[in-house]
Amino acid sequence: MTSPPEHDAATLRFYADEAPVYAVNGRGRASQHLDEFLARLAPGARVLELGCGDGRDSEAMLARGFDIDPTDGVEAMALEAGKRLGRPVRAMRFDELDAVEAYDAVWAHATLLHAPRTALPDVLSRVFRALKPGGLHFANFKTGDAEGRDRFGRYYNYPSAAEIEAIYRGWDLVSVEEYEGGNYGGGSQLWVAITVRRPAEVQLRRAQPSDVAALEAVLHDTYESTWLPQLTPEAARAFREEDRPAAYVAEHGARFWVAERDGQVVGFVDWDGDFVNALHVRASHARKGIGHLLMDKAEAEIAGAGFAQARLETDTFNTRSRAFYARRGYREVDTYPDAEWDSGLTTLLLVKTLGPSQP
Repeated sequence: MTSPPEHDAATLRFYADEAPVYAVNGRGRASQHLDEFLARLAPGARVLELGCGDGRDSEAMLARGFDIDPTDGVEAMALEAGKRLGRPVRAMRFDELDAVEAYDAVWAHATLLHAPRTALPDVLSRVFRALKPGGLHFANFKTGDAEGRDRFGRYYNYPSAAEIEAIYRGWDLVSVEEYEGGNYGGGSQLWVAITVRRPAEVQLRRAQPSDVAALEAVLHDTYESTWLPQLTPEAARAFREEDRPAAYVAEHGARFWVAERDGQVVGFVDWDGDFVNALHVRASHARKGIGHLLMDKAEAEIAGAGFAQARLETDTFNTRSRAFYARRGYREVDTYPDAEWDSGLTTLLLVKTLGPSQP
């Protein structure tokens, strides 16, 4: 399977070539949205800036006493920002963000608009994981109807206002604003600025007898969103008549680890030995790092039990699942007919080598 690009090489080259120009022209004031954003933070909050450019916003945050981690996806731009700030600036692309609950806020002014549409869900998942529970995130986008390039060859994802709110589904919305903003080289365009919070902390715990109904509901939810569209009418009827979620929970539920948020079970993981039998997260809570938290737990327990690898299965049609496991380091090693659903599907076997200190 060929993965879609996680960044646009032509856009990165443009900013590498233009870094000195940005440094010269970037002596103006900080973003118009920065004051309102910072007013929502505690004094001295730890803030990650994605795509700091010439460093003007990081400079303003440092001057106000915030603990800033400025980054940019282009080495040349990071060097220019470092000169301005008088401190090193990390060169880091969006897809290289791997921090976990390290920041009180993530500031992404005029940066995520360059993330390929296919990569944006993963980028936001990384931002979500990097934030502490309750952490604040700002981003703004040039709006449009379809992805494209400007006259300088830079890639833009150009989402509509509705699409922007949709891709942040599952976050707690703080504010959203449409406004006229400027363009590099002059002119103006309609922008949307959005501020969101990572929701309350997710708790992992062992399943309890009182969770039975909630676990069955999670299985029905993921069945309807993932499997049902792929099944023959006969297979779907068998699923209903056999009440497979109830049977599965009754037989194996005692070994599940569940994810709970605000008192609601939103997902679970089930493993036996080195094999991960199931990972399920409610569609309403997808792409919020919950699947990663559950897999972190499973892999840590599998490694702690002395296994050198973790194994699991998914199906070839499930490209989202395959991409998720690929990002976690799983390799697709075998295929065979999916006998469970009897719908002409193909199962994939995936394997990940576990280190002594997983995850």
